[in-house]
Order: sequence, then structure tokens, then C-alpha cells
Amino acid sequence: MSQEEHWWACLAQGGLTVEGLRAAADRSGWPIYDGLRDPAGAEELATELAERVADLQPTLVMLWEPPEDVLLGHILARELGIRAVRCFDADGLVSCAGDVGAGERVLVVADAFRDEHSLQAMVSLVAQRGSSVVGRACLVDDARLDGEWSHPQHELVVLTDADAELMR
Repeated sequence: MSQEEHWWACLAQGGLTVEGLRAAADRSGWPIYDGLRDPAGAEELATELAERVADLQPTLVMLWEPPEDVLLGHILARELGIRAVRCFDADGLVSCAGDVGAGERVLVVADAFRDEHSLQAMVSLVAQRGSSVVGRACLVDDARLDGEWSHPQHELVVLTDADAELMR
């Protein structure tokens, strides 16, 4: 089994499969990786992702609303020795559970970036607080978002062009 096949097997234990991605009409319908279904797999995936982003030297992990992403964000932050905060939509305004101080080096984290608007909202919030986004980290990369953001991205698996075409 290749390393990428191993990562897909771990993702499947948490409910995120290529088949599920293909079945969704668009990114908003993608299945969410739920590390609570497979804690050992979540630990392995997040630890590997932490190793890949360590060179960015983040001081804060930031994630969006889904409770399933909290475990991923927690493990990443723990492995990097930094804090994590969770952003959410508060009646149309972006809010944050946790402090984002000036000068933070923020790593934006998700199992997969499904929504460009929530990603942009987090980037804007970081800038408003006088901090900077140093990168994005995700378990699954959707190539259709590539090129739209200037921040470096690290991922464990990348959907192939064929997979992306099947999901359109």
C-alpha cells in the first residue's frame, strides 16, 4: 500500500472517502472527516500534517465551525506546541472562540477547504487583528482552490484531476 493509499484508508475510517466526495453535488456537500470515529487515525493524520507545516513556524492554529475539525486542530496545535482557536459565523459576522493577538503567525486548518467564503473570512479576521496567515493545512486538497490564495498549503492527499472532474 502506498503512503497516499494509507492516508485515504485513514480518512475513510473517519467517514471521508473519494466515493463520498464524488457523490456530492459540490464542495459544500462533501463528507466531513470525523476523527472521533477513529481517534488513532486522527492522531496519525494530524501528527503527520503537523510535521509538514512545522517549517512555517505558526504561533496559532485557526479552524472554522465544524466540531469535527476541533479534534484535528487540537492535535495539530498540541504537536506544534501552540494554541488553537475556532472561528464561527455569529449572525453574519465572523467571530472567534479564543484570542487572536497582534503579531500571531496563523495556520488555517480544515479537513478540506470546502467554502472559499469561510476561508476568506478567517484570513480577513487575522488581518484585522494585526496578525498574518502563514499557511493553510488540510487533509484533502481540492485543486480547484489552488492559485486563488497566496498562502502556502500543506496537505496529505490531493484529489486527482479525474476525481475533480467526476465531482463537477
